[in-house]
Amino acid sequence: MKKKILFAIPFMNVAGTEKALLNMLDKLSSEEYEITILVPKKSGEFLKFIPTYIKIEEIEGLTEYQREGIILDAYFLFKKCISEGKFFKAIGILLRKMFNAVSPEFSGNFNKLPHITTEYDAAISYFSNRAFIFRYIAEKVNSKIKVAWFHISIAKTEFEKKAKKMQKQLYQYNQYFVVSKSMKEEFLFNLPYLADKVEVFYNFLNADEIYKKSEMPCDFKDNYKGQRILSIGRLDCQKGFDIAIDVAKKLKDEGFDYKWYIIGDGNQKIELERKITKYNLNDKFVLLGALLNPYPYLKNCVIYVQPSRYEAFCTTTNEAKLFFKPIITTCVAGAEEQFINNINGKIVNINSEEIYFGLKELLINKELCEKFSENLKKENYNKNDLNKLTDLWKYSK
Repeated sequence: MKKKILFAIPFMNVAGTEKALLNMLDKLSSEEYEITILVPKKSGEFLKFIPTYIKIEEIEGLTEYQREGIILDAYFLFKKCISEGKFFKAIGILLRKMFNAVSPEFSGNFNKLPHITTEYDAAISYFSNRAFIFRYIAEKVNSKIKVAWFHISIAKTEFEKKAKKMQKQLYQYNQYFVVSKSMKEEFLFNLPYLADKVEVFYNFLNADEIYKKSEMPCDFKDNYKGQRILSIGRLDCQKGFDIAIDVAKKLKDEGFDYKWYIIGDGNQKIELERKITKYNLNDKFVLLGALLNPYPYLKNCVIYVQPSRYEAFCTTTNEAKLFFKPIITTCVAGAEEQFINNINGKIVNINSEEIYFGLKELLINKELCEKFSENLKKENYNKNDLNKLTDLWKYSK
């Protein structure tokens, strides 16, 4: 008989966590598993890449406000409404925030949500940093095994504070997965009483698919023939693209020949566009928007830069390694598990000065770039932790 597995995730946007889920789903046999994806709202560009044999269901009983509040936090939901001219809705969001009703995990309405009657063999809160998803799986789903997956540092999200209110729910999970060793250390520092339930589970890379997609055409939207720098990620504070613009200005002021492209979209887009214009960088720093296939651009760039303020285990730097690109990453969680500084990449502190000096060195020092590339070619990219998922039932107590 097939095992029934439920994955709950707040959205299926073009981002690393969602891509990691798609890669993992691709490795789970439809002959062995009956899989359901549960979302607050059927939204996100990656929805259409979920295999057809997998069910996609919405959480029942949520208002539209609540669905949006789970997908976006109150601040960005407020900004979104203001930008769309929905001022009364924006005021409503502020009022609802005061009563914990925008993201409803602690509101009275949560108790009114219906339980899922289907019994699953395993229910997985795949993006547990969103407290609603975490609590919903704990209380509203009937399952033999419950797993919480953390893809972002809990210290960088609201989960750390909300965990104090969810002691009961924390103990309802059989197993916790985190995506890097450094994240495990942080998790145990904050929640030491869960030490016997926490394991590192690295995100999947589908190298064959990535290489296949990289053969598709790409359009940088110009005829530039010089050194193309690439970064990929959501346009939000976490990814540090505002810092990257400061770096780009320093490089331009020194007369460097380069062009820096960003693949992604998000709530910081207007702010970044204004800063690009303010620094007169429209010819140097280009926002390409969200692209479903970034791999031809990875293949055709010269240097990859990840200027993030925080990560757990960055998917895009892992993908860039497949193309043996010289890579600069900030010293976020997981960076030292992916790179040995100045051996197969460059790890710098999270500020514009260090990113600038690191990138400047790579633009000048071709021998160092070749050294990074040659060392990346020696690595094994086929390791995965699928057995930790297919053996979930060993965690049953």
